[in-house]
Amino acid sequence: MHDLWFANRFTGWAAAEDWGPDGDRAHGTILITRDGGALWTVQARTDVPLRNLAFSGDLHGLAVGAAGRMLRTADGGAKWTKADAGTVNNLFAAVLPGPTSAWVAGEDGTILAGRPAP
Repeated sequence: MHDLWFANRFTGWAAAEDWGPDGDRAHGTILITRDGGALWTVQARTDVPLRNLAFSGDLHGLAVGAAGRMLRTADGGAKWTKADAGTVNNLFAAVLPGPTSAWVAGEDGTILAGRPAP
């Protein structure tokens, strides 16, 4: 796992690296727990590793990773959609100060600011 984010003591998400069914290259996975970490369930998968995720409350979230990959949710992860980062640089950190604003940092001085949730 690369990152964990908990909205409360029971509900949390993890950004993890998954080597996929073929095992030849890293993929990304978002996992959720609703019981404090006893059981984790896959919510989303992507073809590149995810490095970080952040939420504003328990509904609005953003996951970031390799090759400028960003995934966002506005419903607690029931649906994750790709967001255009406008870069192919690796992204390492995300902060959501509110449900409609985000800051993202990545390699080579990449800093992004915007609206992550639909």
